Amino acid sequence: MERRIEYRQLISILSLFLIVQLLGLLIAFFAVSPSVIAQASQTSSTGMPSLFYLIFYIMYFIGLSVFIFFIIRHKSGRLFLMAAELLTLLVALYFLLWITLASIFPGKATSYPVVLASLLIPIFLIYEKRKIPSLRNGIAMAASVGVGLFLGIFFNFLLAYFFMAFLALYDYIAVFVTKHMQSMAKTAVEENLALLIGTSDTEIMPNRYYSKKDLQALREQLKNVKIRSSKVRELIKSGNMPVMLQSALGAGDLAMPLMLAVSAYITFQSYFIGYVIAVSAAFGLVFTMYMLKTYKIALPAIPPLFAFIGIGLGIVLLIAQPLNYLGYLSFFASSLLILYIMIFTAKRQMKAQGMRVFK
Repeated sequence: MERRIEYRQLISILSLFLIVQLLGLLIAFFAVSPSVIAQASQTSSTGMPSLFYLIFYIMYFIGLSVFIFFIIRHKSGRLFLMAAELLTLLVALYFLLWITLASIFPGKATSYPVVLASLLIPIFLIYEKRKIPSLRNGIAMAASVGVGLFLGIFFNFLLAYFFMAFLALYDYIAVFVTKHMQSMAKTAVEENLALLIGTSDTEIMPNRYYSKKDLQALREQLKNVKIRSSKVRELIKSGNMPVMLQSALGAGDLAMPLMLAVSAYITFQSYFIGYVIAVSAAFGLVFTMYMLKTYKIALPAIPPLFAFIGIGLGIVLLIAQPLNYLGYLSFFASSLLILYIMIFTAKRQMKAQGMRVFK
């Protein structure tokens, strides 16, 4: 039964992930004009504007990480995350709506109605999310599309690739070393912040399917869980035990593959490479969910996504340039190293926490 829930969650998370990637690519294909592509190609030849953005964003993430590491331990950390959500959603949704409306109404990108609509609609959605919590996933997905498009347009492919590599390292450290990302995710779930997407599922299983040890462990876990459903509480009293599983994926995990796919489309003027990156990232997500099922601990998603994107790009390079041994072998070697480090660290974390998987 638990496995059935895990499969449903995998399908749900994977579907939401692919919607973001494909929707973002479609908007890029139709909204990004040839003049923007020509300008991006010229920027790629000099590299200076994109390099400046890369250095700026890396320094921004380092400074933000240090700040979050210290403030997340205090009560003001929740207020900070709520302010960060508000600012991120306003900027990301504004850009998404602006580029969409500007493509629908050519020549009116700077007109008052387009700018005003791009600003007021995000404010309305953020306000409605407070009253309708179920809007969180949709708003987080839309914001992820906005961030992916914004960064993908301003970065050439090489710098976008290095930026995602930096974020993969950052994600690994934030989850496995400093662990402040776990605190952020917990706060985001409790406050229903649109900084992640998530699914939760519950099924009832008779107590006879559990061993006495597992049943006792589950009862201890239920003491710290608020069960709002009266039906579930009645079923527990009647001798049944709920199997509750929850999965979440950060908005950055949605936006970064899209950033790389959009950047590849603009830099190489190729639809194909953009799709390869999106599909490869989807395989990386499936691998991440499999690791989550196996090790039952919090995992960083960007490293596996980045690794499988590298495998996808390596396969493309192998087919297109089979004599370029250094190119595709570098992609394969770095990707396999990342996956090995992920598995090795996950095993150590699981053993350190003294966890066991309920059968």
